[in-house]
Amino acid sequence: MLKRLFHTVWLLFVALLFLVAVVLMTARIWVPSLSQYRLEIENAASQVLQKQVSIGRLEATWRGLNPVLKLKNVILADPAGEQASLDIREVWITIDAWQYL
Repeated sequence: MLKRLFHTVWLLFVALLFLVAVVLMTARIWVPSLSQYRLEIENAASQVLQKQVSIGRLEATWRGLNPVLKLKNVILADPAGEQASLDIREVWITIDAWQYL
């Protein structure tokens, strides 16, 4: 009886470990493709900040187990778009994946 319980717990642990590995592998493959959503991120940021947001380049990568978005040449302009209110060379946004588990 105890041997069977141990075997069942062991199989559940192995299945959970396999599932975590698949999720991490999928995330590592998917995160770099986030750079394709630069225009959508610009539009969302513009709506939230009520300023014209322009992102020169967007890179998505990993730092350890956390995904990182690198925004380069970020410009926040007044709504008329005439003058740059803020010009940022590089912004790193790190998402703490463990916080959401």
